[in-house]
Amino acid sequence: MVQYCCKRHQRDDWPQHKPECKAFRALGLRATFYRDEDMLAAFPLQSHRAARSSTPPPVPAGASCPICGKGAGQAPLTRTPCCQQLVCDTNARYQIGSFSRDICPRSLQRYTLCG
Repeated sequence: MVQYCCKRHQRDDWPQHKPECKAFRALGLRATFYRDEDMLAAFPLQSHRAARSSTPPPVPAGASCPICGKGAGQAPLTRTPCCQQLVCDTNARYQIGSFSRDICPRSLQRYTLCG
């Protein structure tokens, strides 16, 4: 749905807007404005993490870190809070200001879309 500041602007925009309106009408759709309260009642806000269980799934045998390739026998593995991806649990070795890419959880947060 489009709102205009005045009738003149609505008339000026009608040639461009008419095909869009026609397509919506053909699909049987019509635009309506909703109040924020109505939308929040229908679709309440919630954290994407709220739906997850509080206990992460166990580390499967033979699992390895996708960043450095180390297996469970070479480095302790942990799950990331964002996507439950298995990565090396090497945060304790990180030194502030070193910008080391050897710390897998930091690398996941800084260099991927996941973090």
